[in-house]
Amino acid sequence: MKSYNYSAIPFVRLLIPLLAGRILSSYLNITIPLYLLVFITCSLGLVFIYYSWLTRYSKRWLVGFVVFFILFALGLVNRPHYVFDASLFNKAHVYSAVVKQVVKDTDDKQSLIVSCMPADTVSKLHFKALLYLRNDSSSIGLLPGDKFAFEARLNEFTLTGNPFAFEYAEYMGAKDVKGQFYVNAKLIQHLGNTFSLSRFFYLTREKADEKLRRLNLGEAQSGVLSALVLGDKSMLDYQTKTYFSNSGAIHILSVSGLHVGIIYLMLIAFFGSISKGRAGMLKVVAVLVGLWFYAALAGMSPSVFRATLMFSIFVISKRMSHRYNIYHSMAIAAFIILIINPYTALHAGFWLSFLAVASIVYFYPKIYGCLYFSSPWAKYLWALFSVSLAAQIGTAPLAILLFGFFPTWFLISNFLIIPILPFILIAALGVVLLPFDFIIVQLIAAPLKSMINYLVEITQWIGSLPGATFVGLQLTFHQVLLFYAGLLFLVVWQHLKLGKYLVYTFLFLLVGLVSVSVSSYHKYRRQFLVVHQIKGKTAISLTSRNTGNFWFNQPLGDKEISYALTPLVLNQELNSYQQHIIDTAMVCPIVSPYFNVMLINGDADVELPLLRKADILVLTSRLKSYQIKKLLPKLEAQKLVFDSSFSSSQCRYYQKQLQQHKLSAHFVSLHGAFVLINNCE
Repeated sequence: MKSYNYSAIPFVRLLIPLLAGRILSSYLNITIPLYLLVFITCSLGLVFIYYSWLTRYSKRWLVGFVVFFILFALGLVNRPHYVFDASLFNKAHVYSAVVKQVVKDTDDKQSLIVSCMPADTVSKLHFKALLYLRNDSSSIGLLPGDKFAFEARLNEFTLTGNPFAFEYAEYMGAKDVKGQFYVNAKLIQHLGNTFSLSRFFYLTREKADEKLRRLNLGEAQSGVLSALVLGDKSMLDYQTKTYFSNSGAIHILSVSGLHVGIIYLMLIAFFGSISKGRAGMLKVVAVLVGLWFYAALAGMSPSVFRATLMFSIFVISKRMSHRYNIYHSMAIAAFIILIINPYTALHAGFWLSFLAVASIVYFYPKIYGCLYFSSPWAKYLWALFSVSLAAQIGTAPLAILLFGFFPTWFLISNFLIIPILPFILIAALGVVLLPFDFIIVQLIAAPLKSMINYLVEITQWIGSLPGATFVGLQLTFHQVLLFYAGLLFLVVWQHLKLGKYLVYTFLFLLVGLVSVSVSSYHKYRRQFLVVHQIKGKTAISLTSRNTGNFWFNQPLGDKEISYALTPLVLNQELNSYQQHIIDTAMVCPIVSPYFNVMLINGDADVELPLLRKADILVLTSRLKSYQIKKLLPKLEAQKLVFDSSFSSSQCRYYQKQLQQHKLSAHFVSLHGAFVLINNCE
């Protein structure tokens, strides 16, 4: 029987309490007295550790407990909680601000994360906000580190309320971004700039992107190349991202471990393997410089920083000892990342990247060792298969939870795409680093264009294959934990060879499968009525017993359907659904065993007997104001819903009208989607 040598991986043990504190801190409102209490506790703990080394060895387990508690406390309080004055919302103020990050940059507008402070109030506290800046032909845009002043109204992020849909408000809230501004570039006053590494990284990526644009690729191809090499996905259109996602190749569009790993292998092939002595040290320095140069070229996004830091620690660890523990190196990287950016603990990318690396490190040798091939090409293809499968083992449960589907043909896409990825990176870096009129650049430009075209066409083909996405398995957070617990016990069993851990593996997997079955049964019995929030549009859904119906008064775009409706279809595991366009209908009845819904969509004078049969009235903006005023006195106990085709200003106007009649209503544009849930008998 084997046993774990915990002393060889101290940072794994140190990472656990810090990570636990980071996660718990997101659910707690840390106050200043708690900071003081933790400081005193940590000081006393450090004194205890010092004196404990003078005591007997049998008492030193207390040292580990104190260190565990100190790291947990640091994880709890080191997450920056800014005191924010909510009275700033919906009022115009003068702000001074500094650009922290350029989220998106086009010719006529920018999206920026700024750190700002009100200049005309008593409050002098900084907070982060999202600023939408509309540029004109004379504007040059803002860069990270730019300081400026402006006057604008801070708007709150609002939840759409669409069931199971991605909520941008929650996403920005997790980044501690408090609100959003809409500003014209003519109304801001530049105040200079401050030194910022983000500014250097951004300008470096912009210069590289300019070189790549000179290849004159198509719109889709240019967006793919920029995302693949520089990590800039702002140029990708929705359809291209959908094809890459459905084919299981979306990971190549995010510069991360795969790309940095290829750069690492290229550097090792050029400089030679890491060795001892002065020559070995020079190789380490050269490899590290090459890795971080590419990270700067890719804009130093969080995923790039994670991957580069991880490989840097690998290189340094390998230099220090050829018997380094790769899991220990991963723990060091995670520890450093959590210290630098406490919010990382709640980012899906953080977990997916480390789960993928850990899964590849552990499962790849076992899968690859199952078969032996003498042909080099067969070995190479089998290695690709093994790496792809190993990565999916570790990331599949979390990916299904986050995205609601699993790419069925991911092995095919990896076989056809990953082999050419190193050549694309080498060629693209050649275009970026060398003068554009250099003969080598001219020679590699045509093959690079062909490879990018091949990449786009392959993903379109695979992404449009029948059954490209498997949606039959939908997981909750607790079910994901059960499957990962089973996977963890499988790893422990393979290491210790104790039968009880194999029993635990099957037990957790069985409980997870039973939980999925029970959840599917409850979904089958659950009926959803939803008036969705899609700005300026009417969209109503009724789902029951794995079937659904959707009503629109105008066709929706693919992106609108994907963000607002598809999450409900996936979560409720609908086998079929129908779409109904009600553009010509003035009054559309929606009948359910539990309630009657009447959608009033146009110039219609609804008779009182018909009105009384409805439990819920949904109004669209095609109704004239005088018609709504004429309708209000007829209402009795009906639930009134103004859908998202009404603007926010219209909703506020009708709110005042309803107060005069002592009525209330649900305004989708103000309150989010209207959702009614019933359990089918």
